[in-house]
Amino acid sequence: MTKRYLPLGAPSSPWLSNLVFQNVDFQILNLLKDKKIQYTRYADDLMFSSDYDDLIWLKDEVEKLLSNHKFIINAGKTKLFTENDQKLLMGLNLTNGVKIQNSYKRKLRQEIYYCKKYGVESHLRKTGAINRSNFIEYIYGKAYYVKMVEPALGEILLNELDRIFQDEGGFISSFFSF
Repeated sequence: MTKRYLPLGAPSSPWLSNLVFQNVDFQILNLLKDKKIQYTRYADDLMFSSDYDDLIWLKDEVEKLLSNHKFIINAGKTKLFTENDQKLLMGLNLTNGVKIQNSYKRKLRQEIYYCKKYGVESHLRKTGAINRSNFIEYIYGKAYYVKMVEPALGEILLNELDRIFQDEGGFISSFFSF
């Protein structure tokens, strides 16, 4: 019998993190009350922004608060951006509006290209991912993520995937046979 679990990035992940973080959010918002600091959270990624120059004090306060809830800050993901920095966060480029990072789009386009050129099964064999379960969900999830941030490009990528998987119909049913 195989273990059943929710995969990372499942549609339920944001909902579950909101449930778990509800009390933390209220405490952070209380900490920031009467301060000109914007707090944003997606899943377990916390972001603070302000025109105020010195937010160093905030890191210690948030770390203490999270520690009280048995959470640990990932120091490798902690960044302080200045006004002139390119702001890359959670796969997004926030420098001039919100856009998907170019490297993410390039890798997704490349994977779609190889699926078109060689066929999905051949592509997965060449990359050593033939036993990857949920490939269709994986690649569609990436395209829907692009669509959420950059709707026009996302729609193009989804249409390309629809054409690929429509052509690969026999592969899909054999790939997911149980």
